[in-house]
Amino acid sequence: MICSLFHYGLRATHAETTVNFYTRVLGMVVDQTRPKIGISGYWLRAALPGSPPSIHVFTGDDARVKPADTQVPTGSGAVHHISLYCVDYSALRRRLLEYGLKWEGGAVPGGKQWVIFVYDPNGVMLELTFDASIEEGPVPDIPAENTYMPGAPFRPFDPMGYAMFAG
Repeated sequence: MICSLFHYGLRATHAETTVNFYTRVLGMVVDQTRPKIGISGYWLRAALPGSPPSIHVFTGDDARVKPADTQVPTGSGAVHHISLYCVDYSALRRRLLEYGLKWEGGAVPGGKQWVIFVYDPNGVMLELTFDASIEEGPVPDIPAENTYMPGAPFRPFDPMGYAMFAG
């Protein structure tokens, strides 16, 4: 019986860029309790006290351990997207605009959830999901160019859009 998602592992093309995106844009923190497991990388967790690490970032040569050609792939592969439960829709959307990141969003039919879709620096599609009942204000107004259309292709991943997170 599955109770919840524990964490996901992410082979990062550029570790610093990845960590900077997740900490600056999504407000996560580097989990300092990561044991010395013999694999380079970071654990990231929500900034809430006591939250478990939910993203394990593998870096350097360890990010290339599994693929036979020693290349770190980008994108989600067979995984279409990863949904992260979030709070403070307005602040997160403000940060996306501040960094000039491409995103799409809207309200889930029925109005109980608001979502934002955005790529991480590795081309992994993230669905940032907000509980509308605890967010402040009315259903957000989404400009036409940012409106998510179910079934329509999402704009292509552009790694150069994440250059500001490097170093």
